[in-house]
Amino acid sequence: MEEVGELAREYVNKESRKEKFSEKELNNAIGDTVMQLIKLASLRGLDIENLVLEIIDEEQDALKK
Repeated sequence: MEEVGELAREYVNKESRKEKFSEKELNNAIGDTVMQLIKLASLRGLDIENLVLEIIDEEQDALKK
């Protein structure tokens, strides 16, 4: 959850506290968040690639409707 908080803080900084915004910190927060999600998926025995592909397919199907 810490990584999501860091990501949220950088988005707030980008919009409201521009003097505190750091592009590098935003990129790091995105990377950290992605890594934690991959770890969580692995702990749950999920194949992250298949999971993402399924979601993409579902979104594409929804757009066609």
